[in-house]
Amino acid sequence: MWTKFSGPGFVTFGDEYDVDTNAYFSIPGTYVLRLTADDSELQTSDNVTISVNDGIPPAIPTGLRER
Repeated sequence: MWTKFSGPGFVTFGDEYDVDTNAYFSIPGTYVLRLTADDSELQTSDNVTISVNDGIPPAIPTGLRER
């Protein structure tokens, strides 16, 4: 099961019970997502850190632009 451990906004998972799912972030920032596996006898989890940008590409310095 996927959960948001920390981060500035909301996270919505396509299917929080699927190992291979999509995550949608409400605002840019650094998020820690946790994947927990549980077979009713043993439980383990691991975290992944995701940096979400605002979708605006970085500016290219004037000297590097194509002419």
